[in-house]
Amino acid sequence: MVYTLDSIAAKLGMTNGKLMRLADAKQIVLKREGAGKFSFDTEDAINAKFLESRESR
Repeated sequence: MVYTLDSIAAKLGMTNGKLMRLADAKQIVLKREGAGKFSFDTEDAINAKFLESRESR
């Protein structure tokens, strides 16, 4: 599926800034699929969400 950055961030329950930091750190791979559209690996997203919850403790 193809999403906007806003919709990916909303699905993961985080801000666009946090999403981009995770992408920069290579914890989530965002693949550009056209103008303003991206796809992402669901497993990466689940792992990043898990890491985020552990860091916040």
